[in-house]
Amino acid sequence: MPGVRGRPRLPANASLPAKKRVGLQRKRLTYEEKLRVIEYHAEHGMPSTMDHFYPNVVGLARESARKNVHTWIATRASIAARASDPIQASHRCSRPHGVSSTLGIESEDRLVRWICELRTNGVPVTHSMLRDKALEEAESKGLSTDVFKAGESWIGSFKRRHGMDRYDHRRRSEHAENDEHDHN
Repeated sequence: MPGVRGRPRLPANASLPAKKRVGLQRKRLTYEEKLRVIEYHAEHGMPSTMDHFYPNVVGLARESARKNVHTWIATRASIAARASDPIQASHRCSRPHGVSSTLGIESEDRLVRWICELRTNGVPVTHSMLRDKALEEAESKGLSTDVFKAGESWIGSFKRRHGMDRYDHRRRSEHAENDEHDHN
């Protein structure tokens, strides 16, 4: 039986309901949902808001939810701005652009210029070449390899940020070969 774990149920217990799977208890709301809670609170007050959005929550969990609602009310302008943005409305949290990438804009610009220079000379840039150059750049900024690793996810994000397709260098060399054939 695929997907079944543990001992089989005893025939006498077959009529009892199956155990509920215990998963992650915390549910984070999207910016749209947070704005809906804030607007409901403005019209109906806190007790009604808690009863409407958190009907089965009691004790400390209810108190935590109430504090969350107050935090959302305090940051209403930020939440409303994100909820009105079609991209960010479905996000649950956000951080400023570039927070996770520890290289600065200037460093990334130098990397982009380096890649473009190599590609114009017909040299394909591999992930390991980009990683090594990025680590050199990080070292020049005083960042250790503990802080900045230039991993695959960073490389993918870097390429997406700068509009670089991973097969772009192959396409350019193919176009150059086709141009040579056309001129002959």
